[in-house]
Amino acid sequence: MSLYKFLPNDVLVNQLKLHPEVKFFIYNGSVYYNNRSAVSGTHTDSVTAPVGNLSLYELNIDRHADNKIYPFVTKQGSLTSFKTVSDTSFNTSFNYGDTLNGSYPLTASIARKYYTDGETDLYIASTATNTRKRVEALRNTIEHYSTWNPDFQVSSSIRDLTSAEMSVFEIPSIFYGSSLEKGSVELNFYVTGALVGTAKDVYRNGSLIQTYPDNMYSGSNVGLVLYNEGLILTYNQKEFVNNKALKLNGSDEFLDLYFGTKDNTQSTVNGPDNSRLDLDPQQNFTISAWIKTSRANGTILRKGSPGEDDGYGLYVASSKFTAVIGGISLATTTNVADGAWHHVAVVNYNDDGVQKFQTYVDGAAEGTAVASGKLKGNTYFYIGKRLSTFVSQEYYDGYIDELSIWDRDMSVLEITDLYNDGDPNDLNTYSDTLKEKYIGTDHLLAWYRFGDHLGWQSNGPRNVFSADLQAKGQAPLQGYNVDSTNLTTANFSSLYSGLGIPHKEAYTGGTALSASWAHFGASMKSGITTISSSFEIGFKGTTFTPVMTMFAHAPQGALNYSSNPTFVDKDSRISASLGTPHTSSALYEEPENVLIKNTATSSYSGYEEKMKRQTFISKVGIYDENKNLIAIAKLATPIRKEEKDEYVFKLKLDL
Repeated sequence: MSLYKFLPNDVLVNQLKLHPEVKFFIYNGSVYYNNRSAVSGTHTDSVTAPVGNLSLYELNIDRHADNKIYPFVTKQGSLTSFKTVSDTSFNTSFNYGDTLNGSYPLTASIARKYYTDGETDLYIASTATNTRKRVEALRNTIEHYSTWNPDFQVSSSIRDLTSAEMSVFEIPSIFYGSSLEKGSVELNFYVTGALVGTAKDVYRNGSLIQTYPDNMYSGSNVGLVLYNEGLILTYNQKEFVNNKALKLNGSDEFLDLYFGTKDNTQSTVNGPDNSRLDLDPQQNFTISAWIKTSRANGTILRKGSPGEDDGYGLYVASSKFTAVIGGISLATTTNVADGAWHHVAVVNYNDDGVQKFQTYVDGAAEGTAVASGKLKGNTYFYIGKRLSTFVSQEYYDGYIDELSIWDRDMSVLEITDLYNDGDPNDLNTYSDTLKEKYIGTDHLLAWYRFGDHLGWQSNGPRNVFSADLQAKGQAPLQGYNVDSTNLTTANFSSLYSGLGIPHKEAYTGGTALSASWAHFGASMKSGITTISSSFEIGFKGTTFTPVMTMFAHAPQGALNYSSNPTFVDKDSRISASLGTPHTSSALYEEPENVLIKNTATSSYSGYEEKMKRQTFISKVGIYDENKNLIAIAKLATPIRKEEKDEYVFKLKLDL
């Protein structure tokens, strides 16, 4: 037998990184792993583990119940026991010499813990506070990630994980390996088979963002992903006090606030007087709004004279928020055309005698420019498109909400107040001090609620003709499309807990509740039946597998002989002229002149091919330093080797 030593370059050890894809589908109390249904066997209804589970040790696959393999230990002085046996039971229920049995198969699947609003399961005496075991166990981890992502906070002005309604999903590492792959987590919420909500970690930073449906809540944070720990938290978006917004189609819809506007018959009528909004570039003012769009270009609002560089306007231009004051344009650097809600503002202010304006996106200052130009009286004021004399109207496609105009400059801190923790705000939600500061004075010139009928909140209720399209002290705004048709209440998008339909079901086992992200996976809990709702959790794992690659060489001119009995010619072995094998109790010896069988064949009939030394390699054995056989690699098809041939066999072994 020939042995060949592996040379240094013949053995390579590396690491294989893979991302196995996993999906769990949850419906009516059952969990399905990668769409696998129950697999039946001869001796059991489930060959390996229950539906939705993985068997950790595949020792009892399809074994008869009387022949199961199980772990056991004997009670002795070492006090060795199973983790599932308590110290009390070990000391009182078993005598020395007794056998303690375990059971296989051990299985694993995802688990869900649901907390109702205000529910706690842990009391901390030192601080006299009620909290939650899982949240406290994860507090340091969650707060650690807050350095990179502000959504990772146990308690904030947006929500408190120690008391908010939420669900915690625990995923065993056997399903994902080292960690969940960033950007791969996706949650889908279905009602009667129709998709009503999708949340993904689109920013790869652990925040679960609602991506479907495309409504006011899309782009909102609805959960957290702890990649290394295999945990997913889901909760509801922060509820908006104002749950409606103006939605324009980007092709022919806009709002018109023009002194002496025309009605839908194009006859002149006494329209709303917008002269209060004639803001001169040389005076202080502030304009604030919430927007959500995916289109790179569109007009938020424009007030001015056709063909003139006067007045002011707010736009989305090349996906950036852009303010134009008196003909001077200032674009921000932040992309606001990403389908998420953004707060935009422009502040015109006096800086030591020089009039300037500052732009803001999501509460952060972006850029500054010197204001110039002038404002002409009785000008057009459009929301959702440019002035009509422009060839390109640049209609706005998306949502606009809480558009407000003040005749004073606001500070950075005040703009942060308006940003309101990152939600489309409601000025009515401010404290009494802020209400008086922002609403209770004459500085607030206009506040367009777009569907939320709450009226003005200074000096008591006011007789507001329409809170939908209303500027302070003025008649309602007129809404038109290019066909001069009035806009209707359908343009004020109504929302249902962030999901696609206002569905209700007994998600907690009691009274029917609205579908929400906190109820995701509800039927995993025993006793909860949700006939209409189903849920899907998808992700990719990250596994690292050490791999050894070995190259076994079969050189030229070698390995062309064999000790296999079929290698010699049968007739010559039993030929009397060559002698017979010598046998005894001590040895077996073949005659020296036994002929090698010619295994070379000819493709011609009646012609015998000349003798060739050739063998057929079917196995490669691997030996340790003591020449002990430790591995065998079998070839699916034996390979013929002649003296002229040289082969290299590539062997791979997962360590």
